[in-house]
Amino acid sequence: MNILYIHQYFNTPKEPGGTRSYWISKKLVDRGFKVIVITSKRGSDQPRFKTIEGIKIIYVNVSYDQSMNLIQRAYSFLKFTLLSTIEALKIRNVKMVIATSTPLTIGIPALIIKIIKKTPFIFEVRDLWPDVPIEMGAIKNPILIKLLKALEIRLYKESSHIVALSPGMKDGITKYVQPNKISVIPNMAKIAEFWPRNKNLEIMEHLKLGKNQFRII
Repeated sequence: MNILYIHQYFNTPKEPGGTRSYWISKKLVDRGFKVIVITSKRGSDQPRFKTIEGIKIIYVNVSYDQSMNLIQRAYSFLKFTLLSTIEALKIRNVKMVIATSTPLTIGIPALIIKIIKKTPFIFEVRDLWPDVPIEMGAIKNPILIKLLKALEIRLYKESSHIVALSPGMKDGITKYVQPNKISVIPNMAKIAEFWPRNKNLEIMEHLKLGKNQFRII
């Protein structure tokens, strides 16, 4: 079947960032599924369409950076929501949608597709939004909090299934839906992609690390 995968920060192993969606998409392709990914653009020279390892990728023109303030991030989220919805509605014969957060707004295109085309969707929860930004103090407006909580609950109830990345996240979701609707699939390590290598003494010297020091970030 054709599967539409919506992820604002989709990365391949050659790009910085999490690659969970890439490996899941690749495994789906290996098993005979046709996977189409909608994600945000990577740089000004990024082509609109690309196929990597059998995964068809559609890049929409939305920028995002960790240095953005709250208003800039909100604009980026809403712009991606709009453009990804437009792109998604153009794609024919999609039998299943996978929407992977964050942000929470990633579920809106999936919800719209379900309403218009009756296409079911799986909602993958990578962080409990809006709980995390509320607890961090990033979102304080009570009206906005109420709207985001309503959206969160609607997405949980409208989804065919929910994937949580930890037991704690599952506990947060079970406040609103039955536990049998949720699967916990934690982050994975592709150990075949790592290999022994010599220390890079030039980088260690630049970072002022001793030759026998060990650091993990």
